[in-house]
Amino acid sequence: MSDCYIEIEGRKCVEICGNIVCDDETVNDYMPLCDKCRKGEKKSCIELYSKFGCWSITGWWI
Repeated sequence: MSDCYIEIEGRKCVEICGNIVCDDETVNDYMPLCDKCRKGEKKSCIELYSKFGCWSITGWWI
């Protein structure tokens, strides 16, 4: 299992700002950025946190 997602009832889900999100569009957008960031790609980390960071006013939930 990747640290970028968790599996719940056979579905890949991600934890964003303390919420478990399992919709395919969000998971498929989040996971590649997370994987690249974990491998040290700083540009992906910046994009990940600007898109999915809890402090963003233009975050994924808007």
